[in-house]
Amino acid sequence: MPLPNHTCPTWPGRVPVPFVERLRRWVRRPRPDPPWLVYLRKSRPEFLQWSLEEACRTDEGAALFLLGVLRDDWRMRAAFPRALASGGDGGIGGLLASGSLPQAARERMERVIASEPGKSVLNLYLHDAALQGKIPDALLPAGKIAFLKWLCGTGLKRGTVRVSEILWFMQQTEESPGGNLRTAYLINPAWQAQFPDAPGPDGWNRFATWCRSQEFGFQREDRLDPFPAATTGPGRPGVNVLGHFCFESGLHQAALHSVDALTSAGARCSIRDIPVTVRTRMIDRTAFLGLEAHPVTLVHFTPNPFYHDAYDRAGLLRREGVYRIGLCSWELPQIPAEWVPLKPQFDEIWAYTRFIADAMGAYHRPVRHVLPGVRVPSFPPLPRSAFHLPEKTFLFLFLFDMCSVMERKNPLGLIAAFRKAFPVDEPVALAIKVSHAGQDAIELGRLRDACEKAGVHLIENTFARAETCALIDCCDAYVSLHRCEGFGLTMAEAMLLGKPVIATNYSGNLDFMNSGNSLLVDWKPATVERDFPNYPKGGAWAEPDTGHAARLMRWVFENQDEARELGIIARKEMEKLLSVDAAGKRMMEILQPRIDSPGVTCG
Repeated sequence: MPLPNHTCPTWPGRVPVPFVERLRRWVRRPRPDPPWLVYLRKSRPEFLQWSLEEACRTDEGAALFLLGVLRDDWRMRAAFPRALASGGDGGIGGLLASGSLPQAARERMERVIASEPGKSVLNLYLHDAALQGKIPDALLPAGKIAFLKWLCGTGLKRGTVRVSEILWFMQQTEESPGGNLRTAYLINPAWQAQFPDAPGPDGWNRFATWCRSQEFGFQREDRLDPFPAATTGPGRPGVNVLGHFCFESGLHQAALHSVDALTSAGARCSIRDIPVTVRTRMIDRTAFLGLEAHPVTLVHFTPNPFYHDAYDRAGLLRREGVYRIGLCSWELPQIPAEWVPLKPQFDEIWAYTRFIADAMGAYHRPVRHVLPGVRVPSFPPLPRSAFHLPEKTFLFLFLFDMCSVMERKNPLGLIAAFRKAFPVDEPVALAIKVSHAGQDAIELGRLRDACEKAGVHLIENTFARAETCALIDCCDAYVSLHRCEGFGLTMAEAMLLGKPVIATNYSGNLDFMNSGNSLLVDWKPATVERDFPNYPKGGAWAEPDTGHAARLMRWVFENQDEARELGIIARKEMEKLLSVDAAGKRMMEILQPRIDSPGVTCG
């Protein structure tokens, strides 16, 4: 928009007063509402209501108040043109500091600002590959209205987004129309192929020029900021790591442990999340959008989702000439038939345990047994009351994920063993925590019934990592009567926390468990009796002896000093065997030649 007619000297300090006054009036005059706000005023005016009273009562009200002041007072918009895009003292923090507000409202507003509400909408989009296909330009000005309509309809119906988060995202992108262009590039394989050097300064200029020439809705004055130099500058070659970084589960932890190990060994990692279809608590995906920039890629893969669509699911261009290693997690001694077509996609396979390596040996060569590292993070201790568990009883614990198939994890067998071991009047308790409980309503119903009849504490929640560790730390002993395990992460974590562990003497956990550091339960061969997700009828697994398990649980309760000594032994052994530093060295001994001198690959 052209400035008003004036005569302007070369130095601002010498600008005539009449011109300054005219300029101030021009800058601060009300501007027309942007299209997204016009749409809301017509179709969803209730979203635009705000008051100081509500700001004092709820965080949602505080967010709506901030947005309302900024949206409806053109003087505020003029004073803070990038209030949400900039943050800090010059952004929304400066806006908050400019007024006199009740303490209750101010505290809520500060909490809202720290939570970055707009990021929830961004992550909702980044986690949903189907939505990206439906509205591919949602992060660009041209797709803003279509995305807003989806958010106000389907998004709100799902309960995954709040009105304040929608409005925050809309206002934020209004202040900085090009603010999400880099993110849009990182999830668009076609752009990555057309402009492979866009993350660099010269390549970004070409990409930005092209974007302005397209019908993306950018105006000439819109800033299209390049990637930070720290993420694109020259550096040593490293490893690309693909995995389920944003799906809180054992798969999520396995991918993080690999990055932890590689980083400890000095490797540079480009980290890429492969989204899943399970709805869960959203982890910020913007931290896991690395490109396939290095000569070697380590792919954490599982039967479902299959590897053949991992790159599409991740929004990542599959580069040619990269050496790809599949790091497999699997729980049966046989591999699924569906994996056979994947054979040409990998140059080699890594297996966490010998059990997995034996199963994968029939599928692919070479197969390497590469024991992972496991690190328990620092966490604030929590009392049992935080989990609604009894304080003055001896507590056994078991954790599992409903996505991992309840029949395989066998919590019902554990409940039966617990009741064989202890009558109801003894001061002993069993707690079972299930993550993603809603993934199988029928199995969850069976579990609830069994827990209620046996007086077992059931925790239905998906915790953050620190909270999970705090829960394990609360128990006196950990028990897993699994029918099969690829590795057995929760058992390893319990041992690292110094807990005596009782577990089935079968499958992947035997890579780190033995009769000297744990209590192993007898079993007999069994057959998978019906089809389960990923585990077809007729497969082989173990049937733990609940009588033997009951006797071991009884021994732990009656010999608590000896059991604690066993936990101490386990912790010392795990700290050496599953050391992240040692795992990193093992991995880099294999990877370094490939990193330094990339060879022939599967393409």
